[in-house]
Amino acid sequence: LILADIRDGGSRDIGAILKRAVPVGSAVALGEKWLAVSETKGTNSLIAYIDVQSYGLATSTRPGNIQNLIWRSGKMLLTQDKDGDLYELNPENGNAKKIASDTVATFASVDVEKIAVLEHSSLEIFGATEKEYRRFALPDTATVMGLEWHEDNEHLLVRYPSTVRILDMSDSGLEN
Repeated sequence: LILADIRDGGSRDIGAILKRAVPVGSAVALGEKWLAVSETKGTNSLIAYIDVQSYGLATSTRPGNIQNLIWRSGKMLLTQDKDGDLYELNPENGNAKKIASDTVATFASVDVEKIAVLEHSSLEIFGATEKEYRRFALPDTATVMGLEWHEDNEHLLVRYPSTVRILDMSDSGLEN
């Protein structure tokens, strides 16, 4: 795994920074300040945080097998594990908060301010503040094939096997 540095045209081998190879299948997420790489070890996952300015390294261990990482506004790291639990981690202080369970997939908005969390029976939207939280009971949630944010961050394209529907964040009653 190579991190290209467009500031000076150079590159850094992430394996050399970690002092070991990055395993195939590792979850990787690049934020404004950090590169996060997860590696499963038994029933826990090791998360390595690499400062993209200084290439300094910090690590933390989380329970579970992490499948996906998303930086939220470059400051908070969302981790989705194999069991469907979604945590918000602060790499600065190591604090973690469980924000969802039964998670199938997570999708970040264009500006990464909003996160759509597809669950087995619903869709949750986490905004930058608690006031922006939304929960939708979508029809046929089990058949949703994917989600994609519109660039306005107020509409979500919901892809089903034979159609695409547009979800308006202000339409909590699913009337339109």
